[in-house]
Amino acid sequence: MSLKKGEYKLSPTGISIGGESIQISEINGFKRHLSITIPTYLVVHWDMPGLISKTAGAFSEYQINIAMLTITRESKGEKAIIVLEVDSQEKSAELINKIQTISGIHSASFFF
Repeated sequence: MSLKKGEYKLSPTGISIGGESIQISEINGFKRHLSITIPTYLVVHWDMPGLISKTAGAFSEYQINIAMLTITRESKGEKAIIVLEVDSQEKSAELINKIQTISGIHSASFFF
């Protein structure tokens, strides 16, 4: 499956595990095992110093607590993905817009 909105494209692979729940095994070629049961942000970016800090700072600016954060990269200096599970779905559109202004961010998505 492939989802596209404007210039942003998301290609998840997963399965339905029942009870209106899904389990994702891959996102845009990144091997990830996710069960999106709480508000979750996916941020694709270039692997470069300071980008994780800037991204986390955006969440702090909007007073959104990060419950879990994982990072995976293709290889040093290439594309990487940050998966952030958070405590709140409030201000998600505003936060996505903020994240996308950070230099080095390729795309940002929110799921709940």
